[in-house]
Amino acid sequence: AVADPECATRIFMPTNAGLDIVSMNLIARTYESRTVGTRCLGAPILWQGRVHVPMLEEDGKVGVHALGPAGTALHRVEGLALDAGSAKWVRPLADRRQIVWMASTGQLVVKPGAGDVPEASLLPWPPGVTPSFELGSPYLSRSGHLWQQCSQQSDEGEEGQRFVFVQLGLGEPETRPASSPRLSTGSACFQLDARLRIAPWFD
Repeated sequence: AVADPECATRIFMPTNAGLDIVSMNLIARTYESRTVGTRCLGAPILWQGRVHVPMLEEDGKVGVHALGPAGTALHRVEGLALDAGSAKWVRPLADRRQIVWMASTGQLVVKPGAGDVPEASLLPWPPGVTPSFELGSPYLSRSGHLWQQCSQQSDEGEEGQRFVFVQLGLGEPETRPASSPRLSTGSACFQLDARLRIAPWFD
């Protein structure tokens, strides 16, 4: 939801028909709704003063669209067409450096480019790595970096799988192995019933 000085609150809701924008004026007790764009593939997020949302284009590719906080001036950020229309994206994460939408197939990342024009890239997970979204939110380290907990296929000759933390937003990310799965709330991680006071890849 985004509020503006005109006493209107706008809610941006992703749908298969496009981005549904509901404007509510609580003082006048009125509202209006309109839909823009095409099928949304992920949740919208407010970043650097604009609402960004990935949409499925008519050519079957993904374009990241940006709107003003008032829900106007929908435009496709230049050069952000990606062959990822079948991906199921989870909720976006953002910091001052980037937006990250994650899916089982990889990460859709938007970062500032030359001349403050955003650029996007589709980053696959490292070979043999599958994100474990059911274990909670990505871990936010003290340095401000985000790490997603994943399962990784064991090397040939080893049984089972192991757990690793993968740094988000990098084409060649760092990975940190963990001895067992961790439950994460973002800033806090738990090993069984014990809260970890250090990085979750340590016991």
